[in-house]
Amino acid sequence: MTEYLEWYKPFPIQEGQTIDFRCDRGFLPANQQTWQRATCINSRYEPEPKCFSNFDHGHFINHYGNKYIEDTGGKCGHPPPMENGDIVDSPKATYFPSETVTYQCQNFYTMEGSPRVTCQNGHWSQTPTCRVSCTASEEDMREHNIRLRWSNRNKIYSEDGNRVEFTCLRGYKPHPNTRSLRANCVDGKFDYPDCIPVYKLHYECKEGFQITNNTIDDTVTCTEKGWEPTPSCE
Repeated sequence: MTEYLEWYKPFPIQEGQTIDFRCDRGFLPANQQTWQRATCINSRYEPEPKCFSNFDHGHFINHYGNKYIEDTGGKCGHPPPMENGDIVDSPKATYFPSETVTYQCQNFYTMEGSPRVTCQNGHWSQTPTCRVSCTASEEDMREHNIRLRWSNRNKIYSEDGNRVEFTCLRGYKPHPNTRSLRANCVDGKFDYPDCIPVYKLHYECKEGFQITNNTIDDTVTCTEKGWEPTPSCE
Protein backbone atom coordinates (compact mmCIF):
# COMPACT_ATOMS: atom_id res chain seq x y z
CA MET A 1 0.00 0.00 0.00
CA THR A 2 1.22 3.50 -0.79
CA GLU A 3 0.82 6.45 1.54
CA TYR A 4 0.58 9.89 -0.08
CA LEU A 5 1.96 13.06 1.46
CA GLU A 6 -0.52 15.29 -0.41
CA TRP A 7 -3.55 13.15 0.27
CA TYR A 8 -5.67 16.24 0.87
CA LYS A 9 -5.44 17.34 -2.79
CA PRO A 10 -8.44 16.51 -4.99
CA PHE A 11 -7.80 13.85 -7.60
CA PRO A 12 -7.09 13.69 -10.40
CA ILE A 13 -4.52 16.47 -10.18
CA GLN A 14 -3.79 18.79 -13.09
CA GLU A 15 -1.18 18.22 -15.79
CA GLY A 16 2.30 19.14 -14.56
CA GLN A 17 1.45 18.96 -10.85
CA THR A 18 3.35 16.62 -8.55
CA ILE A 19 2.67 14.34 -5.60
CA ASP A 20 5.09 12.97 -3.02
CA PHE A 21 4.49 9.43 -1.80
CA ARG A 22 6.03 6.94 0.58
CA CYS A 23 5.57 3.24 1.11
CA ASP A 24 4.49 1.04 3.98
CA ARG A 25 7.06 -0.44 6.29
CA GLY A 26 9.21 -3.02 4.56
CA PHE A 27 8.79 -1.38 1.14
CA LEU A 28 10.62 1.36 -0.74
CA PRO A 29 9.93 3.54 -3.82
CA ALA A 30 12.08 3.10 -6.93
CA ASN A 31 14.53 5.78 -5.77
CA GLN A 32 15.19 3.75 -2.58
CA GLN A 33 14.44 6.81 -0.45
CA THR A 34 11.70 7.37 2.11
CA TRP A 35 9.81 9.69 -0.24
CA GLN A 36 9.58 9.89 -4.03
CA ARG A 37 7.99 12.53 -6.23
CA ALA A 38 5.77 11.74 -9.23
CA THR A 39 4.58 14.20 -11.89
CA CYS A 40 1.33 14.11 -13.86
CA ILE A 41 2.38 13.95 -17.54
CA ASN A 42 0.03 13.02 -20.39
CA SER A 43 -2.66 11.83 -17.94
CA ARG A 44 -0.32 9.46 -16.10
CA TYR A 45 2.16 9.65 -13.25
CA GLU A 46 5.87 9.56 -14.07
CA PRO A 47 7.44 7.67 -12.47
CA GLU A 48 4.52 5.39 -11.68
CA PRO A 49 3.93 5.36 -7.91
CA LYS A 50 5.06 1.85 -7.01
CA CYS A 51 6.47 0.25 -3.91
CA PHE A 52 8.94 -2.62 -3.86
CA SER A 53 9.98 -4.96 -1.12
CA ASN A 54 13.54 -4.57 0.08
CA PHE A 55 14.49 -7.50 -2.16
CA ASP A 56 12.89 -6.14 -5.35
CA HIS A 57 15.64 -3.59 -5.89
CA GLY A 58 18.38 -6.21 -5.84
CA HIS A 59 19.32 -5.61 -2.22
CA PHE A 60 18.09 -6.05 1.31
CA ILE A 61 18.76 -4.03 4.46
CA ASN A 62 19.40 -5.77 7.74
CA HIS A 63 18.44 -4.52 11.18
CA TYR A 64 21.72 -2.61 11.46
CA GLY A 65 21.15 -0.64 8.27
CA ASN A 66 23.88 -2.41 6.30
CA LYS A 67 23.13 -2.89 2.58
CA TYR A 68 23.95 -6.04 0.66
CA ILE A 69 23.81 -6.33 -3.12
CA GLU A 70 21.92 -9.18 -4.73
CA ASP A 71 21.15 -9.22 -8.48
CA THR A 72 17.48 -9.99 -9.08
CA GLY A 73 17.28 -8.81 -12.74
CA GLY A 74 15.01 -6.21 -14.34
CA LYS A 75 17.60 -3.46 -14.08
CA CYS A 76 18.60 -1.13 -16.93
CA GLY A 77 21.98 0.01 -18.11
CA HIS A 78 23.05 3.47 -19.25
CA PRO A 79 20.12 5.49 -20.71
CA PRO A 80 20.04 5.57 -24.52
CA PRO A 81 21.56 8.64 -26.22
CA MET A 82 19.27 11.15 -27.90
CA GLU A 83 20.27 12.96 -31.08
CA ASN A 84 20.42 16.74 -30.59
CA GLY A 85 19.60 16.32 -26.90
CA ASP A 86 21.16 15.57 -23.54
CA ILE A 87 20.33 13.83 -20.26
CA VAL A 88 19.59 16.35 -17.51
CA ASP A 89 20.42 13.99 -14.64
CA SER A 90 23.87 12.65 -13.89
CA PRO A 91 23.83 9.24 -15.63
CA LYS A 92 24.50 6.05 -13.70
CA ALA A 93 25.75 2.67 -14.82
CA THR A 94 22.71 0.83 -13.43
CA TYR A 95 19.07 1.78 -12.86
CA PHE A 96 16.43 -0.13 -10.94
CA PRO A 97 12.87 -0.73 -12.20
CA SER A 98 10.68 2.43 -12.28
CA GLU A 99 13.68 4.75 -12.03
CA THR A 100 13.56 7.59 -14.54
CA VAL A 101 15.90 9.97 -16.34
CA THR A 102 15.02 13.32 -17.90
CA TYR A 103 16.10 14.57 -21.34
CA GLN A 104 16.30 18.07 -22.78
CA CYS A 105 16.81 19.31 -26.33
CA GLN A 106 19.59 21.59 -27.47
CA ASN A 107 18.88 25.20 -28.40
CA PHE A 108 16.54 25.72 -31.36
CA TYR A 109 15.22 22.16 -31.15
CA THR A 110 11.70 21.15 -30.15
CA MET A 111 10.97 18.04 -28.09
CA GLU A 112 8.41 15.54 -29.30
CA GLY A 113 7.30 13.07 -26.63
CA SER A 114 7.73 12.90 -22.87
CA PRO A 115 11.03 14.25 -21.50
CA ARG A 116 11.17 11.37 -19.00
CA VAL A 117 11.97 7.75 -19.80
CA THR A 118 11.50 4.91 -17.34
CA CYS A 119 13.34 1.66 -16.69
CA GLN A 120 10.79 -1.13 -17.21
CA ASN A 121 11.67 -4.83 -17.00
CA GLY A 122 15.25 -4.19 -18.01
CA HIS A 123 14.37 -1.86 -20.91
CA TRP A 124 13.97 1.88 -21.25
CA SER A 125 10.64 3.35 -22.35
CA GLN A 126 10.30 5.41 -25.54
CA THR A 127 12.97 8.09 -25.88
CA PRO A 128 11.73 11.55 -26.99
CA THR A 129 12.82 13.13 -30.26
CA CYS A 130 14.38 16.55 -30.78
CA ARG A 131 13.21 18.18 -33.98
CA VAL A 132 15.30 20.94 -35.48
CA SER A 133 13.88 24.44 -35.85
CA CYS A 134 13.82 26.36 -39.13
CA THR A 135 15.88 29.44 -39.90
CA ALA A 136 14.71 32.06 -42.38
CA SER A 137 17.78 34.12 -43.22
CA GLU A 138 18.10 37.32 -45.24
CA GLU A 139 19.94 35.40 -47.97
CA ASP A 140 17.20 32.77 -48.23
CA MET A 141 14.44 35.38 -48.42
CA ARG A 142 16.32 37.49 -50.97
CA GLU A 143 16.77 34.41 -53.17
CA HIS A 144 12.98 34.04 -53.31
CA ASN A 145 12.30 37.82 -53.48
CA ILE A 146 10.32 37.80 -50.23
CA ARG A 147 10.47 39.24 -46.72
CA LEU A 148 8.69 38.64 -43.42
CA ARG A 149 5.21 40.12 -43.54
CA TRP A 150 4.79 41.10 -39.89
CA SER A 151 8.38 41.87 -38.96
CA ASN A 152 11.31 43.94 -40.20
CA ARG A 153 13.83 41.41 -38.93
CA ASN A 154 16.31 39.93 -41.39
CA LYS A 155 16.39 36.54 -39.67
CA ILE A 156 13.91 34.45 -37.74
CA TYR A 157 13.83 31.06 -36.02
CA SER A 158 10.68 28.96 -36.07
CA GLU A 159 9.88 25.75 -34.22
CA ASP A 160 9.05 22.63 -36.16
CA GLY A 161 5.41 22.63 -37.26
CA ASN A 162 4.97 26.40 -37.01
CA ARG A 163 3.88 28.57 -39.93
CA VAL A 164 5.49 31.84 -41.03
CA GLU A 165 3.91 34.39 -43.36
CA PHE A 166 5.93 36.23 -46.01
CA THR A 167 5.20 38.96 -48.54
CA CYS A 168 6.77 39.89 -51.86
CA LEU A 169 9.44 42.55 -52.01
CA ARG A 170 8.43 45.87 -53.51
CA GLY A 171 8.27 45.56 -57.27
CA TYR A 172 7.57 41.83 -57.12
CA LYS A 173 4.43 39.70 -57.21
CA PRO A 174 3.67 36.05 -56.33
CA HIS A 175 4.82 33.51 -58.90
CA PRO A 176 1.90 31.89 -60.78
CA ASN A 177 2.80 28.55 -59.16
CA THR A 178 2.82 30.05 -55.66
CA ARG A 179 -0.48 29.25 -53.98
CA SER A 180 0.28 30.86 -50.64
CA LEU A 181 2.83 33.21 -49.14
CA ARG A 182 2.81 31.16 -45.94
CA ALA A 183 5.45 28.50 -45.30
CA ASN A 184 5.49 25.64 -42.79
CA CYS A 185 8.58 24.60 -40.86
CA VAL A 186 9.04 20.87 -41.54
CA ASP A 187 12.13 18.96 -40.40
CA GLY A 188 14.22 22.11 -40.23
CA LYS A 189 13.28 23.47 -43.66
CA PHE A 190 10.89 26.07 -45.06
CA ASP A 191 9.09 25.48 -48.35
CA TYR A 192 9.55 29.09 -49.43
CA PRO A 193 7.08 30.85 -51.73
CA ASP A 194 8.48 32.59 -54.81
CA CYS A 195 7.90 36.09 -56.15
CA ILE A 196 8.76 37.40 -59.60
CA PRO A 197 9.44 40.96 -60.84
CA VAL A 198 6.61 43.23 -61.85
CA TYR A 199 7.62 44.93 -65.11
CA LYS A 200 6.47 48.49 -65.74
CA LEU A 201 6.99 50.89 -68.63
CA HIS A 202 6.63 54.62 -68.93
CA TYR A 203 5.43 55.91 -72.29
CA GLU A 204 4.51 59.20 -73.89
CA CYS A 205 2.41 60.13 -76.90
CA LYS A 206 3.76 61.86 -80.00
CA GLU A 207 3.34 65.57 -80.40
CA GLY A 208 -0.28 66.45 -80.92
CA PHE A 209 -1.57 63.32 -79.15
CA GLN A 210 -2.47 62.61 -75.56
CA ILE A 211 -3.04 59.58 -73.36
CA THR A 212 -6.63 58.41 -73.62
CA ASN A 213 -6.76 55.30 -71.41
CA ASN A 214 -7.76 55.35 -67.76
CA THR A 215 -4.28 55.60 -66.27
CA ILE A 216 -3.54 58.41 -63.88
CA ASP A 217 0.04 58.56 -65.15
CA ASP A 218 2.07 57.27 -68.08
CA THR A 219 2.80 53.83 -66.55
CA VAL A 220 1.66 50.41 -67.76
CA THR A 221 2.37 47.08 -66.08
CA CYS A 222 3.17 43.70 -67.61
CA THR A 223 0.72 41.11 -66.28
CA GLU A 224 -0.26 37.58 -67.26
CA LYS A 225 -2.91 39.13 -69.53
CA GLY A 226 -0.46 41.48 -71.20
CA TRP A 227 0.17 45.21 -70.68
CA GLU A 228 -2.41 46.79 -68.41
CA PRO A 229 -3.91 49.21 -69.04
CA THR A 230 -3.41 49.06 -72.80
CA PRO A 231 -1.42 52.11 -73.98
CA SER A 232 -3.56 54.45 -76.06
CA CYS A 233 -2.94 57.86 -77.60
CA GLU A 234 -5.37 60.03 -79.57
